[in-house]
Amino acid sequence: MCKNEDNEIKKLENAETKRLEAFTAKKSLERSRREAKKLAHKKVVSRVQGKLLVSKLKFNAISYLRDVGHFKNRFDEDIL
Repeated sequence: MCKNEDNEIKKLENAETKRLEAFTAKKSLERSRREAKKLAHKKVVSRVQGKLLVSKLKFNAISYLRDVGHFKNRFDEDIL
């Protein structure tokens, strides 16, 4: 009787360790997926911000050079 109880206890302990390993593997997988999602979001945000900066850069540079007087307006007429 004692040997049967010992075998039963070992089976239950083995089943519990398997469940614990499955749980930790599942949590680890969820954590890695969450980190991958965060990384992808950071990449998208940085790409969008970079595109916005570059799209405004040309207009800002041209308007600044025009204000400084680098470009001359060929169509201006001097009125006396």
